[in-house]
Amino acid sequence: MPSHDRRRVGLRHAAIATLGAAVLSCSSPPVHSLLENFKVRVTDTFHADEPIRLDFLWVIDNSSSMGAEQRDLAKGFGAFVAELQALGPIDAQMAVVTVQQTPDKNDLKVVGRFRHHPATQMPTSAAERVLYPCTTDADCATTQNHTFAKASNSSLCAQTTVQFTPKFPGISWSCNGPSNSTNLANFNCSLNSTCTPRCKSDADCRALYEPQVAAELQTIQCVPQGSASVCLFPPASAGCPSAEQLPPVLTSQQLDLFRCNASVGAAQTAEAGFEGGFRSAWEALDPDGPNCSYDACVAHLRSCCTDGGAWCSNDKDQAQCATDTAAQCECLKDAKNCQHQALVREGAYLVIVFVSDDDDCSVDPGLNPLDKSVISKEVWGSCQRQGDQLAGNHALNEANCEFKRGKDASVYCPSDCSPGSTTKDPAGVPKCGNGCIAGSAEQQACTAKVEAGFTAMLRSHAAIPQVGHWVNLFKSLKPDPAHVIVAAITGDTVSTVDPAQAFRDRVDFYHSVFKNVAPKQVPYVCAGERGSAGFGSRYVELAQSFGGNGVVENICEGEDFSAALGGIATTILKRVVKICLPQPPEMVDGKPQILVTRTRNGTSSELAFVEAAQSSGAQGYFIAASPDCRSGKSDLPGQLAACSKTADCSAGLTCSAGLCQVYSDAIFFTEVPDPSDVVEISYTAGLAL
Repeated sequence: MPSHDRRRVGLRHAAIATLGAAVLSCSSPPVHSLLENFKVRVTDTFHADEPIRLDFLWVIDNSSSMGAEQRDLAKGFGAFVAELQALGPIDAQMAVVTVQQTPDKNDLKVVGRFRHHPATQMPTSAAERVLYPCTTDADCATTQNHTFAKASNSSLCAQTTVQFTPKFPGISWSCNGPSNSTNLANFNCSLNSTCTPRCKSDADCRALYEPQVAAELQTIQCVPQGSASVCLFPPASAGCPSAEQLPPVLTSQQLDLFRCNASVGAAQTAEAGFEGGFRSAWEALDPDGPNCSYDACVAHLRSCCTDGGAWCSNDKDQAQCATDTAAQCECLKDAKNCQHQALVREGAYLVIVFVSDDDDCSVDPGLNPLDKSVISKEVWGSCQRQGDQLAGNHALNEANCEFKRGKDASVYCPSDCSPGSTTKDPAGVPKCGNGCIAGSAEQQACTAKVEAGFTAMLRSHAAIPQVGHWVNLFKSLKPDPAHVIVAAITGDTVSTVDPAQAFRDRVDFYHSVFKNVAPKQVPYVCAGERGSAGFGSRYVELAQSFGGNGVVENICEGEDFSAALGGIATTILKRVVKICLPQPPEMVDGKPQILVTRTRNGTSSELAFVEAAQSSGAQGYFIAASPDCRSGKSDLPGQLAACSKTADCSAGLTCSAGLCQVYSDAIFFTEVPDPSDVVEISYTAGLAL
């Protein structure tokens, strides 16, 4: 009875093949006859005998609204690492970049350069404040019964009248809001005003925000802002090494320094306001880009030294550009300084985590976003209005249509053709008089009118590629895309249980963006302990495009990031903890004929087969390809040769999808196993000979 022992990431794996056929004759094919109708039994105990290798790139929003998020990220990081280590040690590397996609004169010279100079202070625009309806300072200290104009069906408008009570009664406040009370709220009932507590000393702020914190650990300060003073938390960088001593890529032994690299602060330049997390991440990891190639680095900086660029306009600026080029690019003549090579290791999983309370507006890597002929600075401030014309930010396109319909009732939008629609044409006649019953001739006629004009309203910008473009780029960073995991902590509606309500919340958010009601309008799709956030539609779409290798967490939910980071850790473990299958199982009616049993604390139970990684449940498993399961087998002769059965292939290869391939499927689990779990797999191999 042949047996062998295989070792995989974090698992001990033993497979036993038992013969289920008659005695072999001398003329039988020696390998394939042995395997014909054989039964496979695999037993695995989930103790980690090899570290899990993970390379992280964190892409962190460096706008002034992200102060609390950066602190919470640092605060929850220890629990995140502990959860990853639940099955044993991890071999992790981590680097950080910001979402800024254009160079500026003050700080960022090369887009995507790893951050390792922790911020020591935040701008006063990041001061503590609360959402509150106000037009005067006195409003902030008064209980308000604010009545929203019932303009939409957003979940933020669930209550027509909401009572607002001052968070800290008996103190002085500053109101930051419109002077006209009719402009206090947006179409989706998000507020355009905030109240900021005034202070006279650090003690005032600490009594409000850190009353339970020991005096020696209190950090919030009272800092001047104009004629008053405000409460402001510093970044979580106290005690951090200097930039010269802080590594740009942290190893497993240096993860306690993550809070230092992740304290990116808040840039106040115009360039920092044009956020492009995708582009920044790609420039950071591109093996042929400005953070790896000397020539690409020089070309990158020269593109900033032209008319309209970051330096430009005179010879002195050109001289500064030359100085910066030498300082930023010279190091890349030594290949060891290439960021891609420093972070992305062969055989490790690459995990890209985006943390932002705004959407992505990344310009194509081949274009210069500082070139006004490519994209104007007017678009920088309104890039949330640009969407994927073909790939489908459907909420944005619907909102744009409904906004135009508000000005011209003859415009037809998809929502006009939904069952139960009551919208009317310019003559006051219902567009669907009988309620647009699903599949009815009335609904079909309505839909035809939508198709006649709706496509002309789709929002897009030629310089901002569709999300699918970035999906392909990020997948190209590993020889096998299954080794790339993408996570997004971003803004979205909290009404995710009802898909129809969730879609309506996103539509109404965008409608609020189009329907500008105040000079300081700041629509949001959700609000929480840390503040509010817009809909990060492109971040959501990117993560979802990675299927089981993607995870989305809401930046508005929870008092800290423990739940969001826990969700990301769980997704990572679900993708790296697996049992490789030596051969494909027999299939009947599309289902594998396989028995998976888990023994936990002496009790055995059968796990149920589920179709995909997104399925949930403590008793489930699914089957998917894993690059780890063909480790070391990439050079077998005869791979990808045409075949009709396994006997047509060379030894070690299986006929799959008409080609001779190294079999690479594995059992994955819908619940991360406990370290003491024993999983036993029994099945008949499906080998057609």
